[in-house]
Amino acid sequence: MELNSNDVQEIVVECIDRIENAQMELNLPICLNLEKTKEQLHEGFFKIESFIMRRTGRYRLEYASFKPPATIVVNSRILTCEKDLNTIGVYPSLIRYCVTREVLKADDYVGGNIMLNGTREHILRDHADKLEKGMQIVISNEGGEYIKDLEDLAYLWANQYVEMVNHYKSYVVLRHHKIPKLDLIWNLLKDELFSPTIFTCLENHFGTRGVFNIITNMIGRYCLIEALSESKKILDENVSKYVI
Repeated sequence: MELNSNDVQEIVVECIDRIENAQMELNLPICLNLEKTKEQLHEGFFKIESFIMRRTGRYRLEYASFKPPATIVVNSRILTCEKDLNTIGVYPSLIRYCVTREVLKADDYVGGNIMLNGTREHILRDHADKLEKGMQIVISNEGGEYIKDLEDLAYLWANQYVEMVNHYKSYVVLRHHKIPKLDLIWNLLKDELFSPTIFTCLENHFGTRGVFNIITNMIGRYCLIEALSESKKILDENVSKYVI
């Protein structure tokens, strides 16, 4: 299986259609600026390139990237990098998973990165103590060259949260369309430090609509810290039900 730029463009259009369909049929705020995003990407550039994925601070499965204002690039190495996914029929699904996520990033950009900025301000305002502790860890691990102050760290954490959200939204869209091998792809993310599978834990408790209410209505009041705390509480409660 080989990809070219025309293939990437076709997959982007396909993913936009899937997002639009899922948003309408599920009545969920998946892509908040969809019409403007469609217009932006209609004039965009689509590429297939080989690039080495930097694992530090990034999730697994980062095989595509959005470059503002309207470029989506798919890594040609996607077809060889995931040995755990060496299963018939998985790569078409993986490519669509990655591209769906980049379309959602484009939507964030078109909307002014409201979630990213609001989450960063929330972390600076409400989690200063955790930022201080986090900065101490960064310095002790000689990471100060890249993260120079609390604002840099708050941005990193906010960006991590937005990544989690876009992973979950992509999963919801492709699950709605019954994309093959999706659970196999999703399970590869469960061991990440801030795994987006946290949201499926919350989903089991609050329902899909409940999770989207949190994501959408609590911008500026919710981040990965609250998500981690809430998922831990749910898991502890579930464990206690089976403890005699």
